[in-house]
Amino acid sequence: MRISPLKVNPVPWTSLTARQARLAVNIFTALVIASVAFALASLTWRLLGYSGEEPVVLPASTAIQNDVGPILALAPFGVALAPMSASGSDSGAVLKAIFAAAVPADSVALIAATDGTVAEYRIGDATPAGVLAQIETEHIVLNTAGGTRMLGFDADMPPTT
Repeated sequence: MRISPLKVNPVPWTSLTARQARLAVNIFTALVIASVAFALASLTWRLLGYSGEEPVVLPASTAIQNDVGPILALAPFGVALAPMSASGSDSGAVLKAIFAAAVPADSVALIAATDGTVAEYRIGDATPAGVLAQIETEHIVLNTAGGTRMLGFDADMPPTT
């Protein structure tokens, strides 16, 4: 006895006509294009800064405190030093800039004299305030007639832009 196999079409869309298959592919392509367009529109909207959520609004009675005292008490950036000047030498010299190098002999300090002229000095050079002995990152050390003095940046100097 022989059993005949059932004739069942396992894939229903294989029986589509050419026109129906072309229509199905066109519909699928349109859905994919619409999905990608929607995703790109949403991405563009979010990249421009918009979101679907409402911004959080604090009540008017809530005051923001700008007290940085406790943070500064921890000294996260170090301790502020008092402004230095070439005390004892009435030279009127002002430290304008320091170009510190890995080799101290290559470091340069720009110092302004009382007449406002700025000149560059290296270690061992005679400045309006004395002989330049040492160049540090925040100050210079001068040998004057009255002894060793430090000249630092003026604390009241406005920042340059």
